[in-house]
Amino acid sequence: MGSRHSFDSNDAKSIVNRLQELFLANSGEDPFEELYKLVVAKIFLETNGDMDSEYLAQGVNNREFVESVLRKANHKWPNIVQGTCEIKMTNEHLDVFLREMQDISFSGSNFEIIDSFFESIVASTSKGAKGQYFTPRHVVECLVRIINPRPGELICDPACGSGGFLIHAVEHLKNKADISDIKKCVYGFDFDKKAVSVCRALMILAGCGTTNFHQINSLLKPSAGLIPTEEYYGYNIEDALNSSTNGFSGFDVIITNPPFAGEIKEPHILNSYSLASRKKRVERDALFLERCVNLLKPGGRIAIVLPVNKFSTKTWGYLREWLIRNVEVKAVLGLGRSAFMPYTSQKTNVLFAKKRLKPIKFSDALSEEVHFFLSEMSGKDNKGNFIIKAQDAETLWDRVDHDLADVVTMTEGLWR
Repeated sequence: MGSRHSFDSNDAKSIVNRLQELFLANSGEDPFEELYKLVVAKIFLETNGDMDSEYLAQGVNNREFVESVLRKANHKWPNIVQGTCEIKMTNEHLDVFLREMQDISFSGSNFEIIDSFFESIVASTSKGAKGQYFTPRHVVECLVRIINPRPGELICDPACGSGGFLIHAVEHLKNKADISDIKKCVYGFDFDKKAVSVCRALMILAGCGTTNFHQINSLLKPSAGLIPTEEYYGYNIEDALNSSTNGFSGFDVIITNPPFAGEIKEPHILNSYSLASRKKRVERDALFLERCVNLLKPGGRIAIVLPVNKFSTKTWGYLREWLIRNVEVKAVLGLGRSAFMPYTSQKTNVLFAKKRLKPIKFSDALSEEVHFFLSEMSGKDNKGNFIIKAQDAETLWDRVDHDLADVVTMTEGLWR
């Protein structure tokens, strides 16, 4: 039997571990589905100024109250709970969970609690085997500061996971624009149902609602020739944008960390990609790179995390040539090997680039200046634990011991 963690409402990891322990000990239901419902109910109560002390004191009415709140949440935020609003755990188990969650706030200064909570649940149930890993939030903040989204720009993450890049982009813009305008410009897509559910919940807390976040296979293009219905995986990003905007002409900013693992073998997908020409299989992240570039407007900016082999090995020389013909590479940032621990030790780089107005010859790009940066302080140790330098700092960016702030400073003026 594992050791029991002490509960500390100010310690996100402690909260996550405590709630997981309770599920293992007290419930046979799917931990994600049931905990997700409780979190949605709490978010609804917090964002509507109706805290939950009253129903927690009533005991036997907890189930009825929570299910009622979930129905209200689904009415206000369509499909925030997909499927039934019924709570499947026993009354006794429900009471235990609600007591443990009573002192947790999922809004305001404790936002990291819900972020860490969902990261732990989703990572343990669906992401790692697919080569999908949550990007550490101080790395997310670095990329957002460098890409520097501006008011009115259309922003997208086509592999949004829990929505980390999008949430940080929204926070980046809040001092520059009204949230009612920001939420019209932020879009997220992911193939993983649980990840999209998490993204929608977090974007509610960010003030953006749920409308622009979809479960979609982002690699599908309109040219794949599949029936465009959201219930079927032929539905693509262009379909989603055309239905919510007055004509889609591309994104201004794409910031993403696509899944690395696996190869794409489906002919109807491969046939629509230049990088898959005459190939029977191509690594997933390579196609994501091409897809992202194609989704950008001319002059649009991209920050994308990729395995280091895409930048250096002979095998991927044709990818780099295609890339340089289609974008102006502005900078490459090498992340530390422990950056994505404990999920993977794979070495990654971040590409920062600007889409050309039209493709050029490879030889014409050889004189262009590219900045290279190497992070030697990832902010994590070899076990994936954050290295803390300022325990009382308000944000993870300021608490963790990393050198990414120096990179942000050195990239000022990168997009001029």
